[in-house]
Amino acid sequence: MRQGLVLLLSASALACPPLPAADSAAGNPAALAAADAQMLAQRRQLIAKSLHLPPEIGDKFWPIYDRYQVELGKIRTARHEILGELGENYDNMSDADAREYVMDKLNLEEDRARIAKRYVLEMAKVLPPRELARYIQIESKIEAFIEAGIEEEIPLIK
Repeated sequence: MRQGLVLLLSASALACPPLPAADSAAGNPAALAAADAQMLAQRRQLIAKSLHLPPEIGDKFWPIYDRYQVELGKIRTARHEILGELGENYDNMSDADAREYVMDKLNLEEDRARIAKRYVLEMAKVLPPRELARYIQIESKIEAFIEAGIEEEIPLIK
């Protein structure tokens, strides 16, 4: 599993274009949507290869997973907006802008956790406990990988 995850995440990193800078993302939402769609397809493929769900369970799991990803899409959109605002204020950030950035980031994390809990509880009704735990591990690793890549591109506030 570990080697497969590392290889697939590495392949995903090579296949996914870098996130557009805040300036170009604002001017090209289609590029951002395409990058998100590609990331979602790769994420789904990795999860499918890692879970090995029989059809009768997969038929119940995947619709829940797809709804979950739609909800997370709203979080990703909000994150892009927060990062765009950060890019606009990066060089001359006021204390008020800094406070707003901190609160927006914390609120986003709370929203993500609330959504995750709701959908994981729903998934628990269709996945055996060990498969659910495995799914959570895979999802956490993917998210950590993506977040690390995003954070690497964001300069520290001056």
